[in-house]
Amino acid sequence: MLSPLDLRKVNVFRDLPVSQLELIYELVSFRDYSAGEFIFTQGQPGDAVFFVTRGRVKISVTATDGREKIMHVMSVGQVFGEVVLFDAGSYPASAQAMEAAQVGVLKNQDLFDLLRQHTELAINLLRLLARRLRMAQRQVQDLALKDAYERVVQLIVDLAETKGCKEANGSIRLDLDLTREEMAKLTGTTRETFTRMLAELRQAGLLAVRRNQVLIPSLARLREIID
Repeated sequence: MLSPLDLRKVNVFRDLPVSQLELIYELVSFRDYSAGEFIFTQGQPGDAVFFVTRGRVKISVTATDGREKIMHVMSVGQVFGEVVLFDAGSYPASAQAMEAAQVGVLKNQDLFDLLRQHTELAINLLRLLARRLRMAQRQVQDLALKDAYERVVQLIVDLAETKGCKEANGSIRLDLDLTREEMAKLTGTTRETFTRMLAELRQAGLLAVRRNQVLIPSLARLREIID
């Protein structure tokens, strides 16, 4: 059972005093989802903001031809669905549990009332929205200006910088919790193309792949490809 202090794990609530966490806790409902179950779907009217308390959730859009593009993978403490808070529109993407997951649900009106009363929470949410906007702009630029090879390199660099572990010899070890299919959808490519790009990077000596682990001898060399 989560307590008000557990809300500190959520990025937008991290710096709030206990009194505010207790107020938020009273307004949050917690829901459990099975792997593959949708939390909301693209085009569904948006009436709440969500955050992950257990498991992982993917945010994706589906093209008219049925192709899926994964925009983000949300883990514990990350907020999603916040885009509908201010315009009362529909969700522009779908949210689906990647594994058994639990999410906190905060209704838009309840959160909006909190934002009016608590400046720090409003500032934190605005920072989150700004980060998401920058990420969306970069994704658009990557799709428009970078080829598949560069997009795959960009994803590996991003994952290495956020989840990689530095080894004693200076290399980076990246333990993957995403399938090849999921990583392909994050880069806007097919699984076959993604696998081919990995093979090219391996042949060039830029990384080594061992099942669900990637070893990167020099992150700087990968950055040179995308800078």
